[in-house]
Amino acid sequence: MNGFLKFCAVVGTGIVLVIGAAVTVAAVALGVASVISISTGASL
Repeated sequence: MNGFLKFCAVVGTGIVLVIGAAVTVAAVALGVASVISISTGASL
């Protein structure tokens, strides 16, 4: 049972890390896209 709990903790941590990385990448992509659209709109 102890090993199962450790396994669950590791899997849970991995899922949280993956979700956090995905959210970070999405936020950075949105920021870059907004900056590009603003700069292109200003240049136009």
